[in-house]
Amino acid sequence: MKKNRIGTRSDGWIFVRKCVLMMKFVFIFTMCCLFQIQAAVYSQQTKVSVEFRNVSLEKVFQELERQSNCSFLYNHRVVEARGRVSIQVVDKELSQVLDELLTKLGLGFTFDDNLVIIKERTSMWGKDSVQKGLRIVGRVVDEKKQAMPGVTVKLTGTTLGTATDSKGIFSMMLPLAKGALEFSFVGYKTQSLTFSATTRDTIRIVMQEDIQALDEAVVVAYGTTTRREATGAISVIKADELRGIPSGSIASLLQGRVAGMDVTNITGAPGGGGTIITIRGYNSLDVEQKSRQFSNPLWVVDGVPLNSFTSPITGTNLLAEINPDMIESVQVLKDASAASIYGSRAANGVIIVTTKKGRANQKATFSVNVSQTWSVLPKLPTLMVGRAERWWRIKALRNMPKAYLDWENRQYKYPSSISEMEKNRLSFLDWFYPKSDSQPADGIILQDSLNAFYNHATNFFPMYFETGKVTNANIQAYGGSDRINYGIGLGYYNEAGVLKGTGFNRVDLTTNLNVIPTNRLNVDLRFYLSLTNRKRSSENQMEGFQTSTNVDVIPGDPFELTTLLPGKGSVVWDEVLKSLQGIKEKNRSVRGRANIKIGYDVLEGLNVSTSLAADYSIHRRHYFSPSYLDTDGYSISIGETGINVMALSETMLTYTKTLKEDHTFNVLAGFSYQYDQEEYNGGSGRNSPSDKIQYVPSGFPTLAEKEIYDYKEVIPLQAYESDMKEKSLLSWFARLEYDYQKKYFISASFRRDGSSTFGAKNRWGTFPSIAGGWNFSEESFIKDNLEWLSFGKIRASWGRSGMHFEECYLALGSLYSGQPFMGESTLSWGNGLYNEELSWEKTDQYDFGLDMDMFNYRLGLTLDYYYRYSSDKLWQIELPGDYNGFAYQWRNAAAVSNEGIELLIRYEIFRNDNLYWKISVNGAKNWNRFEKSYTGEDIPELVLSGRL
Repeated sequence: MKKNRIGTRSDGWIFVRKCVLMMKFVFIFTMCCLFQIQAAVYSQQTKVSVEFRNVSLEKVFQELERQSNCSFLYNHRVVEARGRVSIQVVDKELSQVLDELLTKLGLGFTFDDNLVIIKERTSMWGKDSVQKGLRIVGRVVDEKKQAMPGVTVKLTGTTLGTATDSKGIFSMMLPLAKGALEFSFVGYKTQSLTFSATTRDTIRIVMQEDIQALDEAVVVAYGTTTRREATGAISVIKADELRGIPSGSIASLLQGRVAGMDVTNITGAPGGGGTIITIRGYNSLDVEQKSRQFSNPLWVVDGVPLNSFTSPITGTNLLAEINPDMIESVQVLKDASAASIYGSRAANGVIIVTTKKGRANQKATFSVNVSQTWSVLPKLPTLMVGRAERWWRIKALRNMPKAYLDWENRQYKYPSSISEMEKNRLSFLDWFYPKSDSQPADGIILQDSLNAFYNHATNFFPMYFETGKVTNANIQAYGGSDRINYGIGLGYYNEAGVLKGTGFNRVDLTTNLNVIPTNRLNVDLRFYLSLTNRKRSSENQMEGFQTSTNVDVIPGDPFELTTLLPGKGSVVWDEVLKSLQGIKEKNRSVRGRANIKIGYDVLEGLNVSTSLAADYSIHRRHYFSPSYLDTDGYSISIGETGINVMALSETMLTYTKTLKEDHTFNVLAGFSYQYDQEEYNGGSGRNSPSDKIQYVPSGFPTLAEKEIYDYKEVIPLQAYESDMKEKSLLSWFARLEYDYQKKYFISASFRRDGSSTFGAKNRWGTFPSIAGGWNFSEESFIKDNLEWLSFGKIRASWGRSGMHFEECYLALGSLYSGQPFMGESTLSWGNGLYNEELSWEKTDQYDFGLDMDMFNYRLGLTLDYYYRYSSDKLWQIELPGDYNGFAYQWRNAAAVSNEGIELLIRYEIFRNDNLYWKISVNGAKNWNRFEKSYTGEDIPELVLSGRL
């Protein structure tokens, strides 16, 4: 049994009801939007009432737009030339009102869905008809004169558009006789071209690559920015940099790519945990396995925080459940100004992962990628074998004397002669010259060089290793139109490790769908499902529950097997193989993530959105060890199941406004509620009737008698354990961004977090930040004098973030079920004395940065200096006295700091059409200091009980 807790689960049921209400709202909201689509088809039949005297025709159109929910497209000069009008209609259809109003003015109209196109009547179309439009035909090529399919072509200022075909040709019917077209494509500069009736079939566009990429979208917390406008320390890794590299986890692919971020794999086991990811140094003390042990950052996938710990059941790193081939980009938020809007979870930095999706008017694409990779252990450990091992062991035994107590001098003394050893019977000169009654009875078989059985030079390491193999396959499809964009990916990954008996495979499905039911409504759906299996071969798979470690080691350590024993084909070799092959273990995981986000443009620049996300994972382990590997002759079968559920609801309001083309404001305000639940069930059974029965079916033995000397003890053969934990996080957040002429930038954010895991008197925390940037390369005195400088920016920021603990009831002083006494259950003190003041760790960080691009963006440099001070570190404090059962208490009791510099240099060696080669080098220096403790001295480790 595990721990018992006092309290109720009412909060969980309240949250479930909230989720049901939220889903009802989403359904009703979506259906209303679908009805709106249907209504737009009949917009011309909408009844309107208008009364104006001596007003401009444009004012009449504005009123008709308001009443009919239609948009009007017209030439302002043509409308102004009609002068002022008067109109009085009551409850008439829109089409009838327009016909009566415009006919006498020499104007006509047509409907395109809910778009009303106003234009002059032309005699060539007849006296009472309206010109239907102009068909435009053209071709788009790149700088090499190659056709460019999938280029978006839009009528400037409208949503009317199309895309080029496989030959780069486009054709579209336009409601105007002249105007401008806009051409855009990812990675190329957007271009504009005017058209008229005389140029309608002679349009040719040459697209130019956008090599500077300063204005490419960079995903940040709750939004996007660009490299030109970013004020925080952000590193970006694009999908092209990760392509073609087989890896079971995205964490491995990030090694060496980000200055100031260190990625260390402490195990080579396929799919295994123990991956250490630190951003700007270690920031937490080693008190919790899930996140604090290695100062792990917060992972956010498509806007949803992700559980990224190592499963205590399967030993699988949860990051290995993400398919790296479906990743579009990875953004690493390193300073507090970029990450503090995530509040109490961002002290160790934030890594944002964005998956691939389709784009508007993208021609459907389909790709299949399959790769096969082999891996080998480059070198086995160097061993002393045969005669060298015998010599080493004998020499070691020669240097093992035993001292005796010299009562006269009151000190221990080693004998120096046989006679001195005889006088002191408990001492000896070395292992070979003790008295017979004190000689250990192990036979010292290593001395027997004349015995053929112990006269070999066997290396047992090759028994454990083999050639590994990785199979990676992906099928992906992307496409889009004006209203719907989609991206679908199916992946398969299978890795057989170099250590025999280890392996990892994953099947995953990623679906991203974006729908625009109406002009103002946007619905984004994302779904991810993965099934993983992991094989292990480790001596750490013991009989206990939730015993998986971060590192898997070799069963039957070869260092403990003497090389003097016979090798392949012998009894010894076969017995070692039994230990390696006898244990059977299956580890399976199923993970599903879903996210729906609905956004509505209330006004121009004003958007309100709401989202609901869920992350569900279930981990199962079955372990069987046969009877011949147990000293008591008992087999052992263990079955475990762990379920993790996360539900997240967020509502946000964003507003963007540009004044006089110089001042741009961006405001974000939001509310977030997150609920987490963790459930565990485990059972075991011993002494199976047969090693062929590897589970615990009905009728399995429950008790057995074990003889210890002359005493018989009844022992249980079956055990069961279960537990459930839950917690919630409530947050408000806001951000304000301002820039002037794209040269001067300022950003400020604020977050307020409240968590159920903290002490009752310290539930809430505040996390502000402020940052500024100056694009000095845009100044005229720089442009005129430094032609080699393409881009330059100086950044400065300060922010506060936090780090909360994973344990749900650490502040409550919860009790555990103790060892039974005389058949009765007992309670024991578990997490220490309750602490109503216990709260998250607080981190203040300062950052100063320089970004430069030179020689037409060929050479780039990024330099950062930072200082980070983290206080209120979580630690166990030993309590004085023994008058109650609590020996310690969890407190915020220490402080650490990190100071460092980071440098990234990138250079494009070749930038030709047929050859592109870029190299980047980064380096960092970090000073990690222990600043303060509750005693003013180094913190002792004696209270680390491992109960977390």
